Amino acid sequence: MASTITRREPVRIHFRDGELVVTPKDQDIFFISAEKAIEACRNVIKQEERVAKFTEELISPLVNWCEDHKEQISGCFVLIPDSAVLPVFIVGANERYDFKLTEQLSELAFRFEQHGWSVHASQIPRCDDSEHLCAYFSPERALQVYG
Repeated sequence: MASTITRREPVRIHFRDGELVVTPKDQDIFFISAEKAIEACRNVIKQEERVAKFTEELISPLVNWCEDHKEQISGCFVLIPDSAVLPVFIVGANERYDFKLTEQLSELAFRFEQHGWSVHASQIPRCDDSEHLCAYFSPERALQVYG
């Protein structure tokens, strides 16, 4: 015996004089659908807001800091984090360790911390190619923001 499936028609909405009108029989389904659509839009908006906040509060100040210290550094990489701490690698301009740069990196990490960003900034010696960077991190999992 074949059973029949009753298909529900789409919810019909109308705009009258600038107001949304939903027929009473469609009202429950409309509100459920609207909630799902609104939530989906909110998620996209939240993601765009997060990206904008990340760019504005972390990437831009980091690039500006690198520009201000261009005599001391040759590159900067932000890694995809494995935890809540964001790893940042600063490539020095020299092959020797720069103790003053380390102090400045600590100050930079502290400034980010004050704005709610947990950043671990590390100095590595000058590396001219990704082969040498591999000794410190995986370049394909990094965003090069300077150099």
